[in-house]
Amino acid sequence: MDISIIKNENDFDKVLQKYLSMIDKLPPLIVLSGKQHLFKKTFIKAICNAMFDSLSLSEMNYNIFYDKSDAIEASPVEIADTMPFISEKRLIVIYNYTQFTDKTDFIEYFRKPSPYAIFVLFTDNQIETDPIYKEAVKSKLPNASFINFTEAKREDFVFLIKSYMNKHNKNITTDALDYILENTALDYEVIQSNLKNICSYSGDKKYIEISDISNFTSGAKNAQIFDFLDALMARDKKKTFNIMKHLEKEAHTSIPLILLNFVAIFYLKIFPQSTNIETISKSTGINQYVLTKKKRFVNSYTLAEIVYYISELSKIAKFIVSKPPYVVRAKFDLFVFHILMKSK
Repeated sequence: MDISIIKNENDFDKVLQKYLSMIDKLPPLIVLSGKQHLFKKTFIKAICNAMFDSLSLSEMNYNIFYDKSDAIEASPVEIADTMPFISEKRLIVIYNYTQFTDKTDFIEYFRKPSPYAIFVLFTDNQIETDPIYKEAVKSKLPNASFINFTEAKREDFVFLIKSYMNKHNKNITTDALDYILENTALDYEVIQSNLKNICSYSGDKKYIEISDISNFTSGAKNAQIFDFLDALMARDKKKTFNIMKHLEKEAHTSIPLILLNFVAIFYLKIFPQSTNIETISKSTGINQYVLTKKKRFVNSYTLAEIVYYISELSKIAKFIVSKPPYVVRAKFDLFVFHILMKSK
C-alpha cells in the first residue's frame, strides 16, 4: 500500500512525477483525500494525458461521475468491467465517492478490481477516515494507493503566490500579497485563478501593488463583503451600514461566511485557552488562518449568543432556496440589527 502526503506545491510535483513514471503500472484504485481541489484536478489531467495519446481515445475511455445522476445508463463498476477501446485501461473518476453510493460497493470492488480500469476516487475527508484506506490497512491488499492533501498553511499560499509571480517575471509587494490572502478564499484553485488575472491585467508591469488588483480579482471584488463581515463582527454600526449601502452584491450573500465566522468563534470558545490553533484546526476542519483571524472576536460574544446566531443563520440559509428574495433580505436585516443592538 503506497501512501503519499502532499503539504505544498513541491510535494505535489514530486508525487505527480512518481505516478507519471509508473503510468503503465498504476494501481486499480487511487484515492485522493483532502480539500486541495486544484492539485487533484491537475493530477487527473496529467494522468489522463499520459494514459491516452489522442482526444478520441480519451473520450472513449475516460468517465467522470460527479453524483448519482451521472450513472443513469451504467454504474462506474459496470463500466470498469467493459473492455477499453484501443487502450490498455479505462480511467474512471468519481467525485465525493463516499456519497456516491454505499461505501461497501467500493470496498467490494477494492477486494476484486477490474483488470480493465483505473479508478480515481475523490474525497474531501482526510485519509484516516477513508473506508478504503481502513480496508487496505486491515486486508493488506496492494490494490490501492493513497494521496493525502493536508490542509495548506498561510506560508504555503505565500510560497505559491511568490513562485507564480517569479515564473511570470514579476514581483509583488507585501501589502498586495497580504491583500490577496485576506480577501480571497484560501484555496489553491481560487488563488491561482486570481493570479492568472493579475498577471494578465498588469501587462508588462514588473511590480504588483494593491492598486493593480483591487478592481478585478474575484477575491478583490468580494473584498467589500469581507470588510462588511469584519465591521459586523466588531459590532461597528456606522461602518456596517455604510458598507452595506455600497456592496456590489447584496449583504445576505455573505451568510455562509458569517456562519463560518461564528462556528470558528464557537470552537475557539469551547476549547481550553491553552489549546493551540493547529490542534483546533485539525479537530474541527476549520482553516488555521480563519481561526487566527477570528480569535480577536472571542471575548465579544457569549457562548449563548454564538449558539443563537448559528441557529438563526442556519434558518436564513434554508430560506434562500424556499422563500422569495424580499423575505430573505428582511430576515437577514433583522439578524444584522440584532447583532448591532448588542454593541456598546
